[in-house]
Amino acid sequence: MVLLLCPVLVAVPAMAQQHQQAAAQTAVEGTTVFKTEAKPQWEFGLAAAGLSVPAYPASAVSSERRFLLPWFIYRGDKVRLQDGGLKLIALQNQRVTVDVSISGSLNADSEDTPLRQGMPDLDYLFELGPKIDVRLWESESEQSSDGVKRFGRINWSTALRLAVSTDLKSIRSRGPVLGTELQYRRDGLFGARSFVSASASAYWVGEQLMDYFYQVDPAFATDQRAAYDAKAGYTGSGLSLGIGHQFNKDVSGFLGVRLSLHDGAKNSNSPLFEENTNTGIYGGVSWTIKKSSKTINVMAAN
Repeated sequence: MVLLLCPVLVAVPAMAQQHQQAAAQTAVEGTTVFKTEAKPQWEFGLAAAGLSVPAYPASAVSSERRFLLPWFIYRGDKVRLQDGGLKLIALQNQRVTVDVSISGSLNADSEDTPLRQGMPDLDYLFELGPKIDVRLWESESEQSSDGVKRFGRINWSTALRLAVSTDLKSIRSRGPVLGTELQYRRDGLFGARSFVSASASAYWVGEQLMDYFYQVDPAFATDQRAAYDAKAGYTGSGLSLGIGHQFNKDVSGFLGVRLSLHDGAKNSNSPLFEENTNTGIYGGVSWTIKKSSKTINVMAAN
């Protein structure tokens, strides 16, 4: 879940490509027909990215990472690799997309987190499951005096996924994660090659994943860390703000900030629960090396 560690490695190039030239939009009398874009079926390149995010939800310790890695985007009719994960499209029209997708987040070393010292490390986390994404609203302004058309949309999505953790030697199930998000995006706000996005989200987590983050078994209890039995329930909400810019046809960048709010979280009494508010910052620059000449029509910003 995005609440944990932002999967910026693949997401940066995917997000930065989302404001390319849109395909023609048609209108049916008395109805709204949502915008689609013609995008290359595949693209690959290099991304330099960095992030600073909480080691785990409600942790006072930040985990900082820097990367220089290749990336790959594939857009098929039924299979897509983009936006930080793999998607199998079950249904898509100009308003609704239903898919089964997989996404991931990074690990954290317990020795770098004072409250977790002596406890098992937090491994890489992956989530797999269905997601529904609904385009609630869309608007395109007339070309303004600066020659820029401004395109806005609001999407709502909900996903129910199974979380698993791995140290790359073994895999363990961590139970269900339910997340819902409302996202606003505006293209052309600061020029034809820029976009701004904002979102609000909330998450509910099963007991296995709550145990993973917040439980203290008697074997790991100390004078400063009492034993604690974690429970399933609400784990937090998030507010995000991001901006992207296409510097030229091949180079683009993205910068964002996320505020995670854990007031009212089910396990706020855990000795591993430190802060009601977390802040994450992430950004990157992407270089597209090659793209296919074949295109595929997808909903704008997908």
